[in-house]
Amino acid sequence: MRDAALWLMRHRMPGYSLHGSEDEAAESGARMEDNEGGHVLGVQFPDGRTIARADWAPFLAARQRLAAETRKRIAEDVADPPPARRILDPFGGQQLTVLDEEPGWLGRPA
Repeated sequence: MRDAALWLMRHRMPGYSLHGSEDEAAESGARMEDNEGGHVLGVQFPDGRTIARADWAPFLAARQRLAAETRKRIAEDVADPPPARRILDPFGGQQLTVLDEEPGWLGRPA
């Protein structure tokens, strides 16, 4: 059953996606904004009620949760960076860092 419609703007046009619950819609909207896939307008319920994004507590909480997860992930990456190596791009010779797990043939040795 679809119990919430997430309303958002994508490419300057309003759109919606249907979700099974308000919390599911809030999480989806927060992730969509985090990935720059749209701008959340709010939520609408089957009885016609609407809640604008600024007043939508589950959406705001989901945004805060995602921001905290991102900060934690960044802190972990900085504390223990994955093994990497330097290469030169094969077209302009610019030096860059790639993960060791990338193919050995990628770029030119730095």
